[in-house]
Parts: sequence; structure tokens; C-alpha cells
Amino acid sequence: MKKIFIIIPLFWGGFLFSQKKPQKSPGKRTAVTAKFNYHEEFKKISDEIMVNGTAYNNLGELTKNVGSRFSATPGYTKAVEWAEKKLKNIDIPMIWRQEAKAPIWIRGRESLQIKTGNGDWKSIKMLSFGNSEGTGGKDLVGEIVLISSTSELNAMAIGQLKDKIVFVNVPMDPKIFNTSDSYLLTAKSKLISASVIAKTGAKALIIRSLTTANDDTPHAKMVYYEPDDKVRIPALSIGVKSADELEKLLQKQKVTAKLNMTAESKGDTTNPNIIAEIPGKKDSKVIV
Repeated sequence: MKKIFIIIPLFWGGFLFSQKKPQKSPGKRTAVTAKFNYHEEFKKISDEIMVNGTAYNNLGELTKNVGSRFSATPGYTKAVEWAEKKLKNIDIPMIWRQEAKAPIWIRGRESLQIKTGNGDWKSIKMLSFGNSEGTGGKDLVGEIVLISSTSELNAMAIGQLKDKIVFVNVPMDPKIFNTSDSYLLTAKSKLISASVIAKTGAKALIIRSLTTANDDTPHAKMVYYEPDDKVRIPALSIGVKSADELEKLLQKQKVTAKLNMTAESKGDTTNPNIIAEIPGKKDSKVIV
């Protein structure tokens, strides 16, 4: 069975040379071995990555050129072929496919419209969350209710928001330097849990995109439902600008939403992971 070690590139320096230890010669005399400068070697590797690294270019090529890569879609097959080719181009000797079970989810057609009072319907850019339930292709209409904090959510009684559409407009904290930490802090909030929101009686969940960008491009994560959920409500995301504009409208008047999603899950399939193995140059031990 092959052993694979996944190592963050910036820390390769310490790992690659971790076994280079001064060896004592037999007898009383000890061989003089130059002290290995781990800091210097780490800096060389770090500099190489920062100056000549292509990770972001590769990521851009994957996301822009290959595009969406959902399970059991032509995009996923294309991504697999792209990954194999990339790894071969950098002369990695061991590359293979590992079959893995994955769910099949189809986004389908989707739309979101809002209106105030007797006004006309206005379309808003939206993106359903991965794995989200749809509306069966039928219009789901309801009054939008804004919830801005977990304390506000906790104060809601079961069924209090029956037939409402909950809108959560919680921005990522810009004061947190590491944006990944800010993202995870917001993403783990009960405010964006479809299972938690469904217990209030709400029939859909709209979430402000989890991004620090001040644009109107919706970003969507994966939504998870609890096994004991009696109702699985649709969950979707809207862009930052649309979210702020919607909150301003809600502060002044009643707003109604009309949601239509054909998203659906279709069981499981088997998709390949692409695994590459880089052996050491001095022996056959796996480095990465």
C-alpha cells in the first residue's frame, strides 16, 4: 500500500533535510560536520516559491479555463485530464487515479426576484448553494425577513418565521488579517445553516456572499442538511452590493421574494481523485 505524505510547500525545507544529522564515527574521535543552516535553506525554498511559484496561475487556469467541476459532469472529467497533464509536464514519475464515491448534484435553472409593495419584480443575481434543495421548478414566494445576529436567531421561537424567507446579511470581519479565518468564522455560524433556519418555519434562506470583495458576484459554499431534518429548505447566495441594497429596502418597507430553482440531487457516483507521488532523489522514500 502506497504511503502518501501531503506537505505544505513552504515547509518542505525542514522536512527534506530533517534526516541530515551529523554522524559520529566509531572510536573516541568525532568527525567534524558543518552545522546545517535550516533557516537559510528554508529561506531559499521560500524565495523560490514567492518569486517563481506558479500556484496561482495554475489555479486561475483550472477555475477560468476548465470551469465548474461538479461530480459526474463533463467539467469534472476535463479537470481530471487537466490535472494529469499538469503533473506529467513537471516530470512527476508516479501519477494515478483513485476512485472515490461522490454525490451527484445538478444546479439547473435558477432565478431570484424581489418587489416592494405593488411594484414590479426586479431580478437579482443569485447562486444556489451546492447540494441545496430546489423549488421543483415552481415559484416559491414569501416575505423576506432580515436576521443579523445569532442572538436574534436564538430569540426566535420554533415556527415563528413560518412561510417567511430568511435573509442573512452578515459580512466577513475585515479586521481579521487572515481572510481564511474570517471566512471560517462566518461560515460556521448558525446563521447560515439551512437546518437551523428551517426550524424557525422559514421556507428558504438567502445569504450574503462570504467574500471581502465589494462587488455583486455571488459566491456559494456547500450547504449541509441534518439527517433528521423534516424539511430541507433551498439556500442561495447573493452578491455583496445586492445584499446591502436589500437590507436598506427592508429597513423601510416590506419586501417579497420569488425564488425558482430546479436544483436536485441524483444519488452517488464514482469520481477519480488524481494522486501524484514524488520520491526522494537519494532513496526511494516518498517525500510528497
